[in-house]
Amino acid sequence: RGTLRYKGYVEAIKGLVKLGLLDPNPNPVLHENGPALSWKQYMCQLTNQTDSIFYDNLKEILLDRLEDEKTLKCIEDMGLLSDEPINKARSPLDTVSLHLANRLSYNKHERDMILMRHEITVRWPDGRRELKGINMVHYGDPEGY
Repeated sequence: RGTLRYKGYVEAIKGLVKLGLLDPNPNPVLHENGPALSWKQYMCQLTNQTDSIFYDNLKEILLDRLEDEKTLKCIEDMGLLSDEPINKARSPLDTVSLHLANRLSYNKHERDMILMRHEITVRWPDGRRELKGINMVHYGDPEGY
């Protein structure tokens, strides 16, 4: 998916930035030929913790950094605290992008939908106002783009 639009989107992206997960610079830990690494282990490295830390303690440390429980929940829901092995792509940005592209891809026969509504207030020459609404709904092709 090209974009994720939902309530809390901006806060989630700010959280990824605070954790250094949108850094475009190569990180030796994320080299493709390096040792296997899980998301939890990587988060431990980002927070200068040992990977034997209790899960709840890691979450508390991340909450201190993120300063928002909803953002932490989003990071957790994206699988970025899991024991799942990372498909490393050199930089944090490329690695997170690859992870989300796989995690958020559509299943067979699923399709995207765009729903937009614009509301425009028109002020007529006689001073009266009128609210006009413009709607667009478009469905993607489950077999293509």
